[in-house]
Amino acid sequence: MQIVLHLIVNGANVNTGGGEHKHALLAAILSKKFALVPALRLHKASLDPKLLQRAFFTVSARGSLDGDKTLLELGAKVNSMNDRKQTALDMAIAKRHRSIVECLMRHGGEVNAQGDLSHALQTASCYSHEKVVQMLLDKGIDANAYRGDYGNALQAALRGGREKVVQTLVPIEL
Repeated sequence: MQIVLHLIVNGANVNTGGGEHKHALLAAILSKKFALVPALRLHKASLDPKLLQRAFFTVSARGSLDGDKTLLELGAKVNSMNDRKQTALDMAIAKRHRSIVECLMRHGGEVNAQGDLSHALQTASCYSHEKVVQMLLDKGIDANAYRGDYGNALQAALRGGREKVVQTLVPIEL
């Protein structure tokens, strides 16, 4: 942190683009150096909205809870879709990042948003586990939504071999 502050005090431009992470603020977030973010912001570091949103998708897929929180504070839009029509919530569900799913839902993540290929409950039913499915059901997700290759949530759970998810979706006692 001292080196970064020394560079800033000596005239380093916090908004210069380039490098692997494209921006000093993104470098701090993507390398999980969150303590640097307030110092960079204090010196007027700001991100282009498109770059901010791309970073948000990246940290959601990687499972960086602190990264997601930081980017939301910086203005990332929780319900925007990437080029593949996926939201950050879709990506977190597919990667089984339960804490990220919870965070995004607390910040207004739309559970009924439908991308080109799937619906959040279908993705959760095929790739995740029953606790995420139950969280989505508790938020009022449409259990019968049908989209793309997955069909509906029950078909996705059966396709993915998720027996406990099937039991969550169709609670029956034998």
